[in-house]
Amino acid sequence: ESWLYRHAYASLNLSGRPVCCPLPPLLVFADVVSVIKIVLSKILILLLAMGWGVSRPSLGDEWKLIKIFATIYFCWALAHQLLVSVNQKEQVSMLLQLFIIVPVAVMDSLLIVWLFAELHRTRSTLMHRRQVQKVNLYRRFTLALGVFTLAVIVWAIWAVVISASTQKEDQWAFTHWKTYFLV
Repeated sequence: ESWLYRHAYASLNLSGRPVCCPLPPLLVFADVVSVIKIVLSKILILLLAMGWGVSRPSLGDEWKLIKIFATIYFCWALAHQLLVSVNQKEQVSMLLQLFIIVPVAVMDSLLIVWLFAELHRTRSTLMHRRQVQKVNLYRRFTLALGVFTLAVIVWAIWAVVISASTQKEDQWAFTHWKTYFLV
């Protein structure tokens, strides 16, 4: 993914061609690879939370739900990634930006709720079977996931407050570039 992005931007620098309209094929391919990586990592975490291979030998009909979720998430995340790659917000309407960003945020929120529900169910199954070592492992995994989720929520609130408290985004980004880079 990084190699693809590097070569896409290097070729843009050499040619002097703008990023937008149409997007370069190598940049689109890099975006597709990036979204595939994100979707696969989220699905693997979900499979771990469901206890697949630990407390459940198969997932049965839940595979269909996972595939549907992954497909829908892939489509919306790819649209979001391409919007980020265009990076010319004045050419894209605010309504279109919200139409792309909100479903991704909602699906991320649903995934978090789904993860914690499955973690609770897996831990209950393991406690019922009296597999203490696995219960402890899943307890640590739940704690780590909870801390990470809380950190992401705090980071997002901080980013919104920083962005909303500025009059001119470009002026603020220029004078406080280190904070802007972090956000």
